[in-house]
Amino acid sequence: MKTKTDKVQTDEIIIDEVPAIFNDESQINPWEDKYKRAMADYQNLERRCFQQSENAVKRAKERLVVKIIQLRDHLDRASVFFTDDGLKMILDEFDKFLSDEGVMRAELLNQKYDPHLAECVEVVADAPEGIIAHVILPTYVLGDDVIRIGMVKVGGKSQG
Repeated sequence: MKTKTDKVQTDEIIIDEVPAIFNDESQINPWEDKYKRAMADYQNLERRCFQQSENAVKRAKERLVVKIIQLRDHLDRASVFFTDDGLKMILDEFDKFLSDEGVMRAELLNQKYDPHLAECVEVVADAPEGIIAHVILPTYVLGDDVIRIGMVKVGGKSQG
């Protein structure tokens, strides 16, 4: 059992010598180097985990948006045969949702054909060569990424 006098005596202990391990720089530097490397590895791991989780969220968002775009396309095809204000309102809501999520429909009509944005399914003779004459299926872009390639008819010389 310690008493007050024992505590005072331990407080008065003075270390005259620092242990040799703390004076030797060659002993400290390897540990410091290992510590810095471990911290750098941990920071890289944190960054990599954060990037992987961001990429997973982005891929999930893209998959969901592509499914919603397909639903919108079906409703758009139905609107050709069935004109209704309610259907138009639903299409507008789909467009608003896609816009809010950063998804844009690429403007293809009367533009120069770009194979990275659309697939040419037919070449038509009654349009300028290399210019998109008709959009069958629109292209959708999320940020800088094309999430759905469109289908178009391009002007050119017909084979035959």
